Amino acid sequence: KGVTMAAIADLARGDVQVAGRAVVTAGAAVLRAVEVTANATGQGITAVSGDWVCGRSVSAAGALADKFTVELLGPGSGYFKA
Repeated sequence: KGVTMAAIADLARGDVQVAGRAVVTAGAAVLRAVEVTANATGQGITAVSGDWVCGRSVSAAGALADKFTVELLGPGSGYFKA
């Protein structure tokens, strides 16, 4: 998993960031320093048991659609949360 650098239309190509710090759109409120995954629409949310963890939040998001920063784990480094 990664973070798109801009909106990508269906069947189009685009850049995807897979490592480092990325600014993402929240799918719900997210605390700082928690494991992050993506919801069905690609927004960042707090990971719960069984989710694929792709990063850790560096900043918090107070509500849906807020922007926050995630430190991505990098290629091959994600894991399922126990």
